[in-house]
This record gives sequence, structure tokens and C-alpha cells, in this order.
Amino acid sequence: NMREYLAENPSLIEQIRLKFSQDEDTIRHLASNPTISEQIQLKLAKDGDEFVRNRLARNPSLIKSIQLELAKDGDKFIRNCLAENPSLIESIQLELAQDSDDLVRCFLAKNPNLTEQIQLKLAEDEDYGVKQRLVTNPNLTEQIQLKLAQDEDSNIRCFLVENPNLTEQIQLKLAQDQNENVRCYLAQYSFMTEVIELKLAQDESRSVRTCLAKNINLSEKLQLKLAQDGDNHVRESLAENLYITETTQLRLTQDNDTDIRIALAKNPNLTEQIQLKLTQDNDSDVRECLARNTHISSSSQLKLSQDTDLWVRVSLAANPNITELIQLELARDKYLD
Repeated sequence: NMREYLAENPSLIEQIRLKFSQDEDTIRHLASNPTISEQIQLKLAKDGDEFVRNRLARNPSLIKSIQLELAKDGDKFIRNCLAENPSLIESIQLELAQDSDDLVRCFLAKNPNLTEQIQLKLAEDEDYGVKQRLVTNPNLTEQIQLKLAQDEDSNIRCFLVENPNLTEQIQLKLAQDQNENVRCYLAQYSFMTEVIELKLAQDESRSVRTCLAKNINLSEKLQLKLAQDGDNHVRESLAENLYITETTQLRLTQDNDTDIRIALAKNPNLTEQIQLKLTQDNDSDVRECLARNTHISSSSQLKLSQDTDLWVRVSLAANPNITELIQLELARDKYLD
């Protein structure tokens, strides 16, 4: 084990490196060493052990000639490893982008340091899997994002929404997509700008607005807009959202639709102020749901334990997180016998 660790030490002297390059117990570890010389890289690139070449292909310090040697390796798994190497020069990226094996191109598509020329070539790849992996590459240029946002396959456009670095222009392009599924995917995007949020909040599709209401990163301004949405499915999804602000919660406590207030009462992230307001809700179904909420405060529990509706108190009695004081209070409730 000591020799294996030593083989990977970047400060290892050349004399020991040469010795380890001839030792089957250390050669695999030596292949990962980022400071091995051109002479040793060449020797390892021709090694018959695929695990040696595999590790070498991942080495961030490969010289051009070795990258080319490995790009032509007959073992596609070696080329897969090389394709992911962020240190590839453009000519080798191009070599791999033309590889006959789809999987090699798939691995290349995930490489974070692709030049725009290679990104463009992969964006035009005929293999679905290649483009599927390319769309999530965080370092795509805006030009390539735009090309993928116009891809004829709606699934590719949906997958593009998983990319964390979409520009506002691309988000807007997707927000105008004719395919409802694409817009639904975008509505759940974690990095939407306020302009895109507002556009989707005005989308004619209830499904899109419902997906938007579930988004955990919405601004309070957008939450309040959705709280006034004319569709109860949208407002119900918003009420279930764990990340709505207290102001939004307060607005939903005033909703005329009982189902909305019931959904809110089940939300585990209600502030104490909102909980106490719901304990005074005119509808006993709302108060029952609140009583079953395992995250309500002791003050809310006390209020509910004194509720005039028997089934509210019954629901509270079934709550596994009620305090000892509330348990004693309910134990004295003659109507619970």
C-alpha cells in the first residue's frame, strides 16, 4: 500500500517512477500521477493492461501525442475515459467527436471544457443519447444553448432545462415553446429570472402554472401573483409548497376555497402566526387537517385542544407529536372516551 501511494505522489523522483513503471503492483497507480514524464506516458499508453491505460486516460497532464495515442486505442472503454478528461486539446476532442462508437461521443458530451466548435458538432450528432448528455453540460455557449432550444425533438428541449446555466434569452425561448411539456419543465427550473417567472405565471396552460407553483425558488412577488390565480389547482399546489413565505401563507389563509386552506393546513412549514390563524378557520375540516399536522407548535396544539368540534380534538389526539401537556389535557376530555 505504501508503494501504491508513493506511485501517485506528484513529487516522486524520475528514478523511482521508471522503476514503478516496470512493476505490475505499482504501474496502475503511477498512471494516475499528474507529473509523469513523456517517456513514461508513452510506455504506459502501450501497456497491455487495460486498467493502466484506463487510469492514464484520466490523467490531467497528458501530452498531445499520448492523447492521440489513446484516442485511437482499440478499447472503447479507454476512449470513454479519455473523452471525459477536461485537459483534452481541441484536435483530440474533434477526433473523439467523430468516434464511431456512440458511447464515446456520449462521454465526450459531458466534458466541461469542450470548445464551441466541438459543442456544435455534438449538437448536430444523430445519436439521441449524445445530445441528451450535451444539453446538461454546464459550460455550453449561448449559441449552442440556442441551437438545442430549437432542436426538433421536444425531449431534448425538456432535458435542456436541467442545465444550470441557461441564459435569460434561452429561458425566454423555452418559455415560448409550443410544446406544453417543455414549458412545464421550465416552470420547475431552479434558476429562472424574474422576467421568465412572470411570463410563465401568465401562461394559458393550467399545467404550466401548476408546475410553477411547485417551484421551490419562486420570488415572493411571484408567489403572491399565483396566490390570486383563477385556477384552484394552481393555488392548491402553491399552498403545498414548503418554501412559500409567511406573507404568501397569510394570503392563502384568506382563500375562499376550503380545499386551498386544507392544503395549506397540511404544509409542514407553516409559521406559528399562520398556524394560529388557521386554528380560527370557520371550516372544521381545515382545523382537523391542521390538528394532524405533526409540525404545529405547542401554542397551536393548545388552541386546538380547546376546539369546540369533537373531530378536531380527535385528530389532535392522533397526532404523534403533541406535547405531554396536551396529552394530559385531552386525557381529561370526556368526549374522547
